Amino acid sequence: MATETAALAAASAPSATDPTNAGQLIATANGRESVHNVVVANVVRSDIPSTAPGAIYLANDQATNATFKGDAFSIDGNDHNYTGGFGPAPPVPGLSTRNDTNRQEAVASLDAGQKDNIRGLGFSSSPLTPSIMTSPAAPSIAQMNQIIDDLLKDPAIDAVHINSPIHLHAEQSLAALRAGKHVARIHKFKNID
Repeated sequence: MATETAALAAASAPSATDPTNAGQLIATANGRESVHNVVVANVVRSDIPSTAPGAIYLANDQATNATFKGDAFSIDGNDHNYTGGFGPAPPVPGLSTRNDTNRQEAVASLDAGQKDNIRGLGFSSSPLTPSIMTSPAAPSIAQMNQIIDDLLKDPAIDAVHINSPIHLHAEQSLAALRAGKHVARIHKFKNID
């Protein structure tokens, strides 16, 4: 197994000519009966969509109810490199909504101790202004679903990372697996067909 893992990692080395836009996702897991799995995927920055609407994007056109509990969270729209320093890409909003009503609701839901937890484009420490913006031209839910479908059909994409609300993980993981993609996610697979 160690030889197979080493061969896989060596075969998946990222391009040394473009380290800013290329890298690797290496996922390892230990399972039942001493099974050890390693998935190595090359990761390349994509221009689909051409810019991110925000680190977190509330794509709903209808009213939202953003609720932030406690002060132990951080939303960061700034680009970072692998050492934790700032990366080359410009910042995006920490939180973005499709309309101004939802932006105002999100800002109003933050207490004074939470406003500095949302950083990125437009953040200011004086006066304290969280990075929450409106992105009406950003993709709608229907457009985002089409982008996902297109990505799953792309033969150049080997793996996906499910980073959506937990209740969507099973459906989205199954769609990616059925499309022949490797899947990484933060919650374990259980009882899915």
